[in-house]
Amino acid sequence: MQNQVLKRVVTTTAATVLLLGGAVAMSPTASAVGPNPKCTGNPADFTDTTREAANLRTGPGTSYAKKGVLYKGHKFRVYCIKGLDSGYSWWWGKVLTGEHKGDKRWVYNGSFLT
Repeated sequence: MQNQVLKRVVTTTAATVLLLGGAVAMSPTASAVGPNPKCTGNPADFTDTTREAANLRTGPGTSYAKKGVLYKGHKFRVYCIKGLDSGYSWWWGKVLTGEHKGDKRWVYNGSFLT
């Protein structure tokens, strides 16, 4: 009897571990889960380097609050873009280097090397 209970516990535990492990392995990347709702385009994620200082903002445009500066030479991971009628384009993504590392913000794309 005790042997059957132990076998049942081991089998249930193994099945649970396999099920949860598969769910984690199959989960999509952060940007695929849901880019910023203000985005109008979702190119493949890429990283770029600033060629000049750029303001980090809460939204795609100069009317949004400034939340810091991304200085020349810092890296930024782009998750999606917002094109404006004025012809300007903004990138939403994650700061990879510098004081604001880890922050997700908007940056004007004219400040980058690409």
